[in-house]
Amino acid sequence: MTIPRPFKERLLLWVAGWLIVMIKLLCRVGFAERIIDNIAQQVNDPAHQQSIFGDYVPTKHDVFLPIYAKSGTNWMLQIAQQIAYYGEAEFAHIHDLVSWPDFPLPTSVPFTDPTPQQKAPTGLRVIKSHLASEYVPYSADATYILVIRDPKETFVSGYRFGMGYVQANEMPSVDMMLARYLSENYVYGDWAKHTHSYWGWRDRDNVLVLTYNALKADPAAGIAKVAQVMGVSLTPAQLATVVAKSDIGYMKQLGTAFSSPLPRIPIWGAAGTTDLIRRGKSGGSSELLTQAQQNAIDDHMREKLRLLGSDFPYDDLFVTNRSGTQ
Repeated sequence: MTIPRPFKERLLLWVAGWLIVMIKLLCRVGFAERIIDNIAQQVNDPAHQQSIFGDYVPTKHDVFLPIYAKSGTNWMLQIAQQIAYYGEAEFAHIHDLVSWPDFPLPTSVPFTDPTPQQKAPTGLRVIKSHLASEYVPYSADATYILVIRDPKETFVSGYRFGMGYVQANEMPSVDMMLARYLSENYVYGDWAKHTHSYWGWRDRDNVLVLTYNALKADPAAGIAKVAQVMGVSLTPAQLATVVAKSDIGYMKQLGTAFSSPLPRIPIWGAAGTTDLIRRGKSGGSSELLTQAQQNAIDDHMREKLRLLGSDFPYDDLFVTNRSGTQ
């Protein structure tokens, strides 16, 4: 029996409401750090992450977007989904067409549902994930698209996103969250490990690795590369349509199409949803972080990449001088 979507949404609202109420109450009495650490341990448990895709064997229809959280994931989801539909994809919410096996909410299309592939005129389906490469099944038949963003920006974006669910006086401090970000137990995982795990794939024919800054600087060129690796030939008019529909301003006009699948609960603040698209801009880490905190992130990530044996050009892409200018 198929459960109607409106019922699923009401059920999710009710469950999420009580869960977040309990978390908020515990945060108010000093348990915020313990709760955050416990959630991170559960999410990042290797056994759990290994079980997400299990023994799935990717096919030529699969387009994986295993992008580190808060690195432009939903922007790339829109780009890839529009390419799969030659610029004509329509949906009430992006997860009506894009599965998210990491977090299979009842309101999202299941990973095992063949409908997205069957409906797409290209026969391609887009799959969202935040997992490192060791937990994402690889096949030369499938396509993999990565966006790598400055880790200072991913931290700021993640922190601001969290503020969408709690009142300002309940949000853990920047210092507390930054300490976790620079540890082995951050709720979104380890940026350096994630980046290193996919950087080694960059020369494979079925893999495209872009930086967020490069995509922002020339969206049309970046989108053309995405279409090429997906094996989709777009006419100039179709490419122009995909570029226009992937503009952050256009995406924001779609309202809840890119909102968080977990709703804000009206009993402790304004009702509504938390937007997964905040500003869509490069730079601006100083809106939240001091120069010393930005330097600490750079130093940590640079050293972590070195210890991993990575040749990722961190300084060339993401390091400003110590005064905070390029």
